[in-house]
Amino acid sequence: MQCNALVRSVYEACFRGLWVNYAAEEHQLVGMRQGVSPKFETIVKQLHRAPGAAPSGVFAQSKALAWDALCDYSHGGGRQLARWQNEEEIGPSHPDHEIPGLLRLLVHFASASSLGMHDAADSVGTLKSEILDELQKALALIERSTSVTSRPHGTG
Repeated sequence: MQCNALVRSVYEACFRGLWVNYAAEEHQLVGMRQGVSPKFETIVKQLHRAPGAAPSGVFAQSKALAWDALCDYSHGGGRQLARWQNEEEIGPSHPDHEIPGLLRLLVHFASASSLGMHDAADSVGTLKSEILDELQKALALIERSTSVTSRPHGTG
């Protein structure tokens, strides 16, 4: 499994956790307890409308930049397949220089999640700037990342 596939799990868990804490409506929380979870698109839209979030635009921006690529890696799409072949053979072809950037990305998502959990314990209803700052740092890494946003060869 490719590291980007794992990044998607952390990314989605971060956003879903922040959504539960800051944006979910009561009927959605009831649904969650019954095993019904909204689509990620709904979560992103509601997070954008959460108190304190809209000016940053970080939720919609990061989804626009990263979601399709991260899903590709998680579900065996073109990006994932491109990472398992080169001109000469089929096998792993993951550049080692991308690993530190992916680890930094995970740190920012983990930090945002941790700050959100801390807020949940204090029953704070507005997204703190520290959470948005961590997500902005992650967004900057996503924007620079060739591994997350680039298309595999021959796919557009």
